[in-house]
Amino acid sequence: MIPSASRLTLIDSLRALATLAVFGFHIRPCVDGLALETVRYSWLGVQVFFAVSGFVIGLSVSGARITPEYVGRFILRRSVRLDPPYWCVIVLAVSLLLASNALLPDRSLPVPGPAAIGAHLVYLQNVLGYGDIVDVFWSLCIEFQLYLTFIVLLGFVQSLSADRCSLEGRAGLAAIVLFSCIGVASILATPIFKIPPKTCFLTYWNEFFVGVLTAWALGKRLSPMWYATYLLSAVVASAFLYRNIELPTAAATAIIILVSGERGWLATGLNWRPLQILGRMSYSFYLVHTIVLSRLTRLVDRSGMESDAKPYVIIPVGFIGSLVAAGLLYWFAELPCVRLSKRFKGQS
Repeated sequence: MIPSASRLTLIDSLRALATLAVFGFHIRPCVDGLALETVRYSWLGVQVFFAVSGFVIGLSVSGARITPEYVGRFILRRSVRLDPPYWCVIVLAVSLLLASNALLPDRSLPVPGPAAIGAHLVYLQNVLGYGDIVDVFWSLCIEFQLYLTFIVLLGFVQSLSADRCSLEGRAGLAAIVLFSCIGVASILATPIFKIPPKTCFLTYWNEFFVGVLTAWALGKRLSPMWYATYLLSAVVASAFLYRNIELPTAAATAIIILVSGERGWLATGLNWRPLQILGRMSYSFYLVHTIVLSRLTRLVDRSGMESDAKPYVIIPVGFIGSLVAAGLLYWFAELPCVRLSKRFKGQS
């Protein structure tokens, strides 16, 4: 059963652990040997984020009647919650580029133009071929596509039910067929359809949807048989046919959430204060940490420091600096937006 607590400590801690994993992946240039092997695959923290997002979105729309008005309010709420911190980091990244180029004209870096910045503001930079101003921005674009696609498709299958709200009868059958077809297309997206990574939601659909299915399973809207069949089929197909380790990571995350939910641990699990703090501001940390690391690395490189000493500066100072920058972004941009978005809670 899913608790009614305002915060699910296990979910916040999973976000924190995923954040630490992604940070670890971005310090690869500073480490070698066993440490490098430890963080080599820590980019899979992004797949944990996708699964957690699917669970949270599936939970938030559970029992809601999806109408065009609801979709509009849902998008508005997500935009109010997520866009302003993202825009702040875009401004920060571009400002730092301009300042760096002014101070070091001999080492100038390309500055994105108005069209590229405009594409970022609406999460279309990779679709339009501009690339990311900050490395991690691609995943925000994918998340936005996933949210929008899921909510629209859910509204469509709901419209086939007698009450235009449930997934019973022909609506349930339509949901099984439609979401299964998208799941198959997701597995084939890159190897068969040749969709480039980091551009289209289809490549990452299953990683998000296993989280949705977990919310439905815990809410008794999905039978254990269908849940197990979907997860097992998707994981086997992706792992053994194409050696994809991303979906197994997302599926493992979903299973952890499912077991925790069944045992009543969602509101109490992994309730360690440092993890909870980092989990709450994980979005802000995720947005700023690569900027902090890249600027710190350039500064250390110009200082003439011995190569062996660099990791002992870049890793701890980079982490602390990222925490400080994330804290500022969280308190002054993200938290006010979270509070504002709650005004739409009863509507989406």
